[in-house]
Amino acid sequence: MASSPDFTKFQEQVICPICLEIFQNPVTIDCGHNFCLKCITATVDTSGSLLKCPLCKHSVGKDTLKTNWVLMNLVEMIQEMRPREEQPGRGERKCQKHKEQLHYFCETDGNFLCIVCRESKEHKLHKVILMEEAAQKYLELVNSQLEVLQQKQKVIMQVKTQGKQKIHDFMAQVEQEMGRVTAEFKQLFQVLQEEEKALLSRLEELGQEGDQASQLYITSIDAQLTFLNRFVQSLEAKKQMAPSDLLWDIRYDLNRSQGFQFLSPTPVPLDLEKKLGEAKSRHNSVLESMKKCRAPVTFDATSAHPDLILSQDLKTVTLNAVSSENSEAPDDPARFYPFRCVVGSPGLSRGCQAWEAELRGPGGGACVVGVASEFAARRDFLTLEPAAGFWVLRVSGRQCQALLEGDTRKDLRARPSRLGVSVDHERGEVAFHDAATAEHIYTFHASFPGQIFPFFRLLFPGTQITLRPWSRP
Repeated sequence: MASSPDFTKFQEQVICPICLEIFQNPVTIDCGHNFCLKCITATVDTSGSLLKCPLCKHSVGKDTLKTNWVLMNLVEMIQEMRPREEQPGRGERKCQKHKEQLHYFCETDGNFLCIVCRESKEHKLHKVILMEEAAQKYLELVNSQLEVLQQKQKVIMQVKTQGKQKIHDFMAQVEQEMGRVTAEFKQLFQVLQEEEKALLSRLEELGQEGDQASQLYITSIDAQLTFLNRFVQSLEAKKQMAPSDLLWDIRYDLNRSQGFQFLSPTPVPLDLEKKLGEAKSRHNSVLESMKKCRAPVTFDATSAHPDLILSQDLKTVTLNAVSSENSEAPDDPARFYPFRCVVGSPGLSRGCQAWEAELRGPGGGACVVGVASEFAARRDFLTLEPAAGFWVLRVSGRQCQALLEGDTRKDLRARPSRLGVSVDHERGEVAFHDAATAEHIYTFHASFPGQIFPFFRLLFPGTQITLRPWSRP
């Protein structure tokens, strides 16, 4: 038990500045000061919506009051630390003011009263009953509230069980889908290997996010159960107390337990289920389209401008920082010059073709991506428009534009870092999508004159484009 000076100093930390008593239902207002809920709400202005802090005169909204649980727990600790002789209901129950036996309980303010107190002006209009009657009345309230809390316990446990099962089912789906992806991709051509790795990586990420969601879910449920258990234990303890002990702060305990609200977290976030569905859809789409797939698109080294650096597997091109604009044009007429361009291989004269171009570099990369006719010019000034044999988008900075007739540009809402391009030669379509979200960006409609090729122009030094297989959405 704390010594008297220590206890007095400790108790001073939980005194309401308004009523100068130990906090009852302490709340914190926006300015940071703490008061009894009843005390601070009494300062409401004539409009009924604003409160004024008595300490700093700061006005705050009435709806901004927040229960200070830390302070409330501290009050409980201090109540337990009070010297035994100062705790009502301990030892001989006598009124400290009148030295009479305490036989009554004031339901209006929750105080124990002697016969003199009962007849006093202070309590004359209050609802006062015998202590034993009050104890019986509040015991019934305790039992009633205990039933409510125990029912909430059952509901929460059921929610927890169902949530864990849903998490288990979700994780099982993730593992099942990973197995299906692995098994089916083994039966496809070499071109599917990169797509397989990409899908597995996404599913593994979903598994990790599922684990994180599971931990957050269990942690949230357990934290609320711990808090609820404290209420249950407190009320269970009340049942075993003598009437005076049971009535001590009974309304405070009941108010706290009645205010408990279970916040049911989501076991598996909807965005994870959506991502899993997207992974499944992408997998199914890849299987359908890639069964009829062509050879993967790579860069045609014989067409590349001298400043372009191609990777050994011809799947990545980077614009060299060292310019050769002042050098003579290369002898090979198939090589682009002076525009830093390159076409992809193979070309397309019938059927469909699709690929993904991942853009990197300063500002996310700056380039022109699309298709070019076999008859399109490769030397001197290039007019990048459909009439000249180019059906392309320009991606730079935060902009994405379709290059149209007469050197006009159509601003598009998307600015993808992974651009999906699909071509249907018979239908005369070149469609662009955000490969990360499958969102449609723009479609050109044309009548292609002969064979067409994937086309790329790199605008700024450091820009890099990497090609990957991609299925039409």
